[in-house]
Amino acid sequence: MSKKRGQITIFIILGFVLIVTFAFLLFARSTILQGQLQTQAEIVVREAIESSNINIYVESCLDRIGDDAIYLLSLQGGRLYTSQGGSFPDPNPADLGKNYLTFNFSQSFHNISFYNSSNVSYGILPNLNSSCLYLSLPGYPFFNTSLDMIKSKYHNKSVLTGLCGSDTGAFGVFSLPPLCDPTGSNRINVTGNNQSFYRFGSCKFGYGDNSVQVQLETYISNAIKSCVDFTVFENYGYNISVLNEPNTTVTFADEYFIASVQYPLYVQLRRSRFKTHASFDSKRDIRFKQFYEYIQSLLQKEYKDINFDIESGYDNTFMGWDQAISLLRVSNPCVGCSTGIYDDLFQMVDNKTTIRGSPLVFLFYVKNRAPVVDWIKSGQKYDIVVREGQEIRIDPFGKDPDENFVSYYYSGWKEDINSSFDETGCAVNIVACQNNPALFVENEEMEVKNWSQSQVYKDTWQNASYRTSRQDMGLHYTLVHVRDEQGLEDFQNISIMVTDIPVVIPSGTNPFIDVGSRNASLEDPYILDAVAMSYFTNILEFEWADEAEPFNIITDMAQTIIPTDAPNIETIDSEIFEVFLSHNITLRGKFDDNGVETWTTASVFPIVVHECLPHRDDAAPYPYNDFSEDNGMVDYVDNSLPFQADHTCCNDNFEVVSGINCYEYTDYGSYFNLDLNKFSWGTYNPEAEINNNWIEFGMDGLANSDDRTNDIFERSFTRECDGSRGNVCKGPAEQTITIHACPNFVAGLEERCVGPDLDYRSTFPTTRNNLGCENYEYTTFELAFDLGGTGSCEHEEACSTLVGGTGQYNVGGEYFCNATCDGAGGCTKTITSTCEDCRTDLPATDGDGGDEPLDNSQCTNGAEGKCGEGCILDFVEPIGALTERCVDCPGSDCVFIEYYASNEHIDRFTPQVKETCAERNYDPDEFYNICKSAPGCAGNGFVYNSTWLPQDKRCCGDDDETFKAANAYSQEFCCYNSNDCTFNENCYVDTTDTEDVNGDGVNDICSGGSWTIN
Repeated sequence: MSKKRGQITIFIILGFVLIVTFAFLLFARSTILQGQLQTQAEIVVREAIESSNINIYVESCLDRIGDDAIYLLSLQGGRLYTSQGGSFPDPNPADLGKNYLTFNFSQSFHNISFYNSSNVSYGILPNLNSSCLYLSLPGYPFFNTSLDMIKSKYHNKSVLTGLCGSDTGAFGVFSLPPLCDPTGSNRINVTGNNQSFYRFGSCKFGYGDNSVQVQLETYISNAIKSCVDFTVFENYGYNISVLNEPNTTVTFADEYFIASVQYPLYVQLRRSRFKTHASFDSKRDIRFKQFYEYIQSLLQKEYKDINFDIESGYDNTFMGWDQAISLLRVSNPCVGCSTGIYDDLFQMVDNKTTIRGSPLVFLFYVKNRAPVVDWIKSGQKYDIVVREGQEIRIDPFGKDPDENFVSYYYSGWKEDINSSFDETGCAVNIVACQNNPALFVENEEMEVKNWSQSQVYKDTWQNASYRTSRQDMGLHYTLVHVRDEQGLEDFQNISIMVTDIPVVIPSGTNPFIDVGSRNASLEDPYILDAVAMSYFTNILEFEWADEAEPFNIITDMAQTIIPTDAPNIETIDSEIFEVFLSHNITLRGKFDDNGVETWTTASVFPIVVHECLPHRDDAAPYPYNDFSEDNGMVDYVDNSLPFQADHTCCNDNFEVVSGINCYEYTDYGSYFNLDLNKFSWGTYNPEAEINNNWIEFGMDGLANSDDRTNDIFERSFTRECDGSRGNVCKGPAEQTITIHACPNFVAGLEERCVGPDLDYRSTFPTTRNNLGCENYEYTTFELAFDLGGTGSCEHEEACSTLVGGTGQYNVGGEYFCNATCDGAGGCTKTITSTCEDCRTDLPATDGDGGDEPLDNSQCTNGAEGKCGEGCILDFVEPIGALTERCVDCPGSDCVFIEYYASNEHIDRFTPQVKETCAERNYDPDEFYNICKSAPGCAGNGFVYNSTWLPQDKRCCGDDDETFKAANAYSQEFCCYNSNDCTFNENCYVDTTDTEDVNGDGVNDICSGGSWTIN
């Protein structure tokens, strides 16, 4: 049974294969037949066209339509409107003068017979993209930019923002339609190669919507329908029907273009209709692509470069021009238009291309654009900078992108605004005035018309001038406007800074307040001061000159001292003025006058140069003006400035004198500090010799005990003017030394109580007026002058009594003293520092500082003293030391005995009281810490009760409530050492004692207060 089923399956499969094969053969036969019929249909169409010569008819229509399309498109600025059969949207009347403008061809130089007027598109419209340039004034098109830099600045802006394409510029945007369709026959494929490049060439200025190529294709497709009648096929008996929906392809080459039209057709063969098409081509030798691209390059140059003029610069071969191309400009052709009246029409004529006997004319409008004024700049902070009194010359230059005539106008300062400068306010706040000078200019609206009434403006109607005055100082703003015929304008707000011409004022003075400032001398410095009066101009340098003597000083300092080197009083008479008479000192200032170094007019300052100046001062004349050796003894003060010292040798008539004393000096001292060689002349070496006059005495043989050693020495010095200088004392000099004797030793005394003033112990000289000898008190001559003395005029000590606390020495008494000088020439005063008080006793001493039961210490009783020479005989020996301790501790209450000094030490002026140690007992429960080491307490243990509260746990008392812990480790007993251990009410010594504390039969060791278990 299964075998029969297998046979049936095989038959079914074979049947299916036969059916599929038969169906495939039928399909293949049908496909082959259809293909043969399609080929036959195409042959039928081709034979019909050839036999009927219809191709000549169609191509003639195509030639005419192509010419019409190119011509009409050119006359309308690259547009074929939909109402004309093209694809460009019909013009909106509301856009008249904005997107297009009409033109009547009767105004044209060229005879265009078959069109009367047309709506012409704009080739250039103003650039209104605020991302690419400034639209508002005065920034248009760029702030602070010269005309020559606008093109590059726009390019940089385009690169920076990416929003300004190559079809835009600072002076317009390209508004003609693009030439080619990006998907058309001149397209660029995905590899970047133009598919028709090798046959026709690519479109240089890109591709886009509403292209000329698409418009031509649409126009030709629509126009060919009414030009060609394909019913001729039926007349010839062909079974061919035409679909009147032609498709046109326009392909541009540089010198021609090709229009290819495909007509869809139906051919009836047997019982089937086959769709095919008929193709017709028209090649027109019209170099529209080359011509259009030339126009594009021309317009691009126009809206990018303001200096380019289409009318005069169109004949540029680099942009595609040749001699067959001409240009005609029609200015403002749309006279009756409400908008666009100032727009210009351009007719580009290609005489190489003729259509119906006329050259190809391409029309486009250029929208009137605003002019631009060139940037006026000075390279400084302000646009124009002048000095008061100088002429301001403004030479503006405006450029109209449309090359139209422009007018120049002025407004602002010195046209309809007048001003004045607030010099007082500027002087008060000079920093603010220099930082913002406009704040100090007061403006007033006034029709002054200085610019427009200037002669240069009347001559040029462009440039203007104005001569400034001092009232014009400060910062001002003048607007220069440039306007075209429509009234479109640009302007620059020119900043004009009028600075002042500096005035230099000379003055001078000598360095003396008591001599008139206009008096100078041959031997004193003179100070020249320059003041520059200016608000806005800096003086760079000053120039001082003298008309009488040939000196010339150039400096950047306002103050100059002559001589310019550091004045030296010793040599100045050959460094400054040489003749004494009237001098005219002149001063000039150098300033920067807009890049030119200029000197001010010289100002004159008259002075009188004398032989000397009668300056008076308390300081002696040089070289004694700062003579440190006189130590202030003389009637002079020190002055470290030699020129400021007294000019003794100059009289009040400004004359140098001689023969009068210019320096006098007297000082005093003792023999032991007299320095005969100490007199100093400073840095100046006088010419005259010094004469020394002495009262002879044998100084070299004196000993410390000689009678002369306590005498007073007087030295006198004088010097005269020599007639050569008025401010220097350098004439003959003389000094004399005289000795004044003082009393010597009194019988029985060992040191002297009379001698020179104690000031004479310092270096010579001292006070000027003290000639007398001095009686010493509490010292002696030998001690005061370091001669080995003790200060005691009687060396032996004796008992004495102080009378009334005066220190008077009286024999007998409670003191043992030496005697010293009494200030009256005698030796009756005690030396209190050497007196021994026979009443002085020794105080008791306590080791713990008094009644302080905090520790065990000792107290020692004091003792009464005596002098030992029989003045006071009572003498008490001190009692032995008393030791503080605990007593009666074991098994009963403890008592701690405290010792302390009973009274304070009494000085020698109060009655004597013996000082002893007093005793006092203390309870150790209250002063617990004294028991740790007190004899009699430590080592005696007391039972510890573990229930005691922490606040009740006191260390080592004798009552049950007292906490008897010895240390931190054992709390049962009080032991000598805090490191000892306790066990069974006994103390064990640290590291020494052992005990079996855990009952294991092995002794444990005490270590640091705790047991170490073995």
